[in-house]
Amino acid sequence: MSKKPEDQQATPQAVMIGEGNPVVIVEEPKPLCVPPTSFKRNEYGLLTNVNYSFNADGTVNWRKLIRQENLVINKSRKDEVEKKYGKTINELAPAEIDDSYLLILLAGIKEVAQIRGFRDCSYSVVNAAKDYVAVKCRIEWSPNYETNNEPVCFESLADATLDNTFSFAKNFLMAIAENRAFVRTVRNFLKVHVLGADEIGPTKGNADANEPSASDPKTLLGNVMTSKKVSFEYLKKKMIEEKCEGADSWTCVDDIPKLKIFELINRLSKI
Repeated sequence: MSKKPEDQQATPQAVMIGEGNPVVIVEEPKPLCVPPTSFKRNEYGLLTNVNYSFNADGTVNWRKLIRQENLVINKSRKDEVEKKYGKTINELAPAEIDDSYLLILLAGIKEVAQIRGFRDCSYSVVNAAKDYVAVKCRIEWSPNYETNNEPVCFESLADATLDNTFSFAKNFLMAIAENRAFVRTVRNFLKVHVLGADEIGPTKGNADANEPSASDPKTLLGNVMTSKKVSFEYLKKKMIEEKCEGADSWTCVDDIPKLKIFELINRLSKI
């Protein structure tokens, strides 16, 4: 029968030092690990050890819980920032500029999600290919006073292609899409109107930046339709029969919503 923690005592050990009687050395007992009692939620579903800021309507201002060390200046808007504030980016701190010029690091998104509290976070791959990946993140948020003390599920979709990722990230499209989906799910649900650093892709300055690339979702759908010998007219008719919202107004592939494009690519690829 094991002893209770309060009954545990230091165990004496006899050690011989040279000649003569042994010297008894008593080891100090190791401290027990006890979770902090302050990390608890009150009747409103809020942590008791967090200082919250609130909006005029009484909801929590989750943006205020993003710590400054988890905010960075959006370097893709370098010229705008320096022109507005009259300083170089290196001379400015995130606290000095407007939210529209900031980005949130992934660590900040994770932290605010943990503070808000959630029961489950799951992912589903909408589509995956060599050149693009689309992932949907679904989070079941813990109940609090903002949701009438009911659990709420919220989900968002994000993609990663060879055209909207940087350098080495092009080799990890699935991981990038996963992070982006998580960031967007958290931001959209908590109404944090600052982009996540993981959501930003490269800035295109070349003349053909507006031309579709081989990894563009619309181009991919067109290629799959060609390989499967499916015409746009047939596709549109099928979507109208399935009562797809807005399908009757489609005139070309460009009119199809991005989320529906990934769904159609997936369905046609299985034919």
